[in-house]
Order: sequence, then C-alpha cells, then structure tokens
Amino acid sequence: MRSLNELNLMGRVGSVKPFGKTAKVSVATDRRRKVNDEWQSVTEWTEVTILKEKTAKWVCENVGKGDLVFAKARVINGSYEKDGEPVYTVEILAERFVRLAKKGEEQPDQLDDDEDDIPF
Repeated sequence: MRSLNELNLMGRVGSVKPFGKTAKVSVATDRRRKVNDEWQSVTEWTEVTILKEKTAKWVCENVGKGDLVFAKARVINGSYEKDGEPVYTVEILAERFVRLAKKGEEQPDQLDDDEDDIPF
C-alpha cells in the first residue's frame, strides 16, 4: 500500500527570509471558531522552507509581506540532542510554492462559513 505525506497551505505572507541558497517564508492562515455563540478569528503562523534554489531565489525577489500564497509541501519530523535532552522538530518543506495574489489584489472567492454551526 502506498502512503502520502502532503500538506496544502494557503495564506498571507508575514516575512520572507533568505537562508543561504534556500528561503524560509512565514505564512498566516486564519480559521474561525464559535465561542459562546460568537464567531472568532484565530490566526496561526506556519514557517515553510523552500529548498529548491531557483524557487527560493524567485520567492525572495518576488514575494512580499501580505501576498497571498499557496504551498504544496511535505512534513518532516526530526530530533536532536541539546544539553543531554531530546529536542523534537517539525519542518514544512515546500515542493511547490506559488504567489496567488499580491497584497491588495483581489483574492480568490472564499466560502462564507459564518452560518455553519460546526463547533470546531
């Protein structure tokens, strides 16, 4: 049986940091949750690492804060030892990274889920 390790992420860029021949991009995603019959927006930040040199260079030159992006990535778990204690890491490695819209441009249609009464 085959397996799949794939993460799709769409959100707004917080920062783009060159890191040698790679790049690290922080991406904000929003989700809504209902608390006491009131909808609240929660922002979560995810750091995406771009290892492909050509893509990383393009992202550093063309993607900026507030741009809407899409990343198709895989999740890598790792660990190392620090002061004799194990430290566990999770990395998001982009296989594909696309700018969907520049900051201020209209973004793709979104579903309005305010009417949904799903508690999570």
